[in-house]
Amino acid sequence: MTPAIAWIDPADRALVADLGRRMYPDVVAWTSRFPSALSDRIPNVCLTWAATCPDASLPLLVTLSRWAMATFAVDEVMDGSRYDHAQREELLTLCARAVEDKGRSEHSELPRSLPGGVAEPWREVLDAVTVVCREVRALPAADRYYPLFAQDMTRMLRGMSRELAWQQALVTRGAYPSYEEYLHCGALTIGAPAGVALLLCGSSGRWPGASVETGELAALREEIALACGASIRLANDLRTYAREMREQKPNSVSILVHVHRLAQDAARARIEEVQKQHGQRLAQLAAELPEALERWGAWVVRLERVSTSLYRNHDFHDASEALRRWFTGALPGAASTHA
Repeated sequence: MTPAIAWIDPADRALVADLGRRMYPDVVAWTSRFPSALSDRIPNVCLTWAATCPDASLPLLVTLSRWAMATFAVDEVMDGSRYDHAQREELLTLCARAVEDKGRSEHSELPRSLPGGVAEPWREVLDAVTVVCREVRALPAADRYYPLFAQDMTRMLRGMSRELAWQQALVTRGAYPSYEEYLHCGALTIGAPAGVALLLCGSSGRWPGASVETGELAALREEIALACGASIRLANDLRTYAREMREQKPNSVSILVHVHRLAQDAARARIEEVQKQHGQRLAQLAAELPEALERWGAWVVRLERVSTSLYRNHDFHDASEALRRWFTGALPGAASTHA
């Protein structure tokens, strides 16, 4: 066994490995159309969703992985130096529009402000978001749940815009956001709320009552999504603190160090404690779900546990050569199962 999969529950490793390898060719083929979504993230993406939903259908697992790669493509362009702040804001706006209109846009015209040499990555990102929204729209429960997915995708994209502004403020003025506003935004931009809404689109559970957007159950769903996102965000911050300091990006650890004046070790210990509290709170909230949504709740709890376990071992963006060899060494020779 390669240490790169040590984060997967030993009882699940054989099943997760089999699912991941079956998903892998489809996700690679899809991602090759959008080079901005870096292919070295594919093994971790496939393994994460296979470990989260081992009882889900293969087409749903593939769609989840393609969505994650489209999200990474957006993140990659946001982190690059090809575009100025205004251009990045415009890209996020267009991505949000593609989500809201359910992937119907073709994006035949890009902003004229873009220099010709850097327009193609922008087009790739928009196309990736558009195509994946069409796939989500085709899921069995999307008629009922796509509005929730669109809501949380839009909040994720708007959150990325806020994070751009915070990074600019840190670079130019040495200013940090408050810990509270950082964590609320980070719980959205880590992608978990949008991901768990996508899980609803692919689930068979029926939402009790007339509306998925109002009432006590809707408030519970929101709490579950944000608790999952907060736990994963803090686990991510603990793993990426040093790198993000070099990149001059706000991070929960750096906020406690530079704003609250905690020593780095004390700040990390505080974040570890709060991260665990969010995970425990998530499990408590999921236990309150009605029977029709228990399977979805179990998937969300597993997503938090799988993702935080991964971050304890390595950065999600990293895929060691050992993992790539392990992952591709026993790929089935059969043709793609999800065109």
